Amino acid sequence: MGIAEEERQERLSVFLARVYMASMAGKRDNERHKALLLKTGVKVQKNTPHHKQTLRAVLSLASVKLVKQTEHECFLVLDGLDVSDVSETEVAVTEFLSDNVEISGKHVAGFARAKAARAASMRLKKERDDRRMQDNAEKDETLQAIVARGEQTRLGLIEVADDDAELEPDVWLSVNRGHHVLMALKIAPEQLRSIILKFDARD
Repeated sequence: MGIAEEERQERLSVFLARVYMASMAGKRDNERHKALLLKTGVKVQKNTPHHKQTLRAVLSLASVKLVKQTEHECFLVLDGLDVSDVSETEVAVTEFLSDNVEISGKHVAGFARAKAARAASMRLKKERDDRRMQDNAEKDETLQAIVARGEQTRLGLIEVADDDAELEPDVWLSVNRGHHVLMALKIAPEQLRSIILKFDARD
């Protein structure tokens, strides 16, 4: 059975190498990819992976129908070649699938190598996404804490000028952190008066 599986993978390897080259070309050129789908009449959903779309289109052109399990296996191999940055040639794909390498502590070759490379890439992506989500959550907590402290701390009292008082023609509104000016905005006297009145109304 092992020999039969090896022969099956060898026969599929050349086919998958050619599909891989077509799929990567379509990945760089979306219009070309759309034209392929339109020509073959293959219907895909928004969440259908790119390589699976190309695979189905090529199978349609060749009038070949694979069982779902084999089609999915071929997609996994194509995706594994992509995440492994395999060169887009038959020789490179054949060499990649024939070499025996260690991935995540296991020696793998053939289709198993491509699928293991894909699984390792997905784990790495999930770890990065999890770290990003954790970092964002920590930043949100920090921001909420700063806002909460700011709401509890009185910034000071702004006295409203008398209605008859005159404001300077050139007025700057400064936002500071300590002695450092973070932002300075030139505003009209009417705008400054409006801000002061709004702030004073909160007190």
